[in-house]
Amino acid sequence: DTAAKTDTPIADIRCGTGLVASALNFPHEQIDGIDISVDMPHVSKEKGLYGFLYKVDLTKSLEVIANDYGAALSAGTCTSGHLGPDPLESFLDIARDYALFVIGVKKAFFEEVGFEAVLRDLDARGLIKDLQVAEVPMYAKPGHDHSVDTAFALV
Repeated sequence: DTAAKTDTPIADIRCGTGLVASALNFPHEQIDGIDISVDMPHVSKEKGLYGFLYKVDLTKSLEVIANDYGAALSAGTCTSGHLGPDPLESFLDIARDYALFVIGVKKAFFEEVGFEAVLRDLDARGLIKDLQVAEVPMYAKPGHDHSVDTAFALV
């Protein structure tokens, strides 16, 4: 499926330097960035990629973040050394009902820390629906040490 016009504004969770926002090529007013780091969002701010930047610890309350997003995207957040599946439910609080979520999770990490059980629970409680899990290559560039690594795109 593709995104619809109702899938805006967009929350870029753990936005870093803005690679996701840059790839989306949306007007900056339609994308807000969320990150705990001070330095990396500063770089994305200089690029003019976001309408607003939130400095937030994703393991804590997200109530300071606007809760009217039509979509939330996350790449590189749910991986070893960062976040597991625990904050997924709180991510739902920043978006409208029926918002589009696309979250990338390294396949090995997905299996290691129990994402499947958390997703099944969210689905059973009616908090998510129509979950799609697609295995995708993590890197577009072939021929390096991690070019065979895959991730799951959770939609």
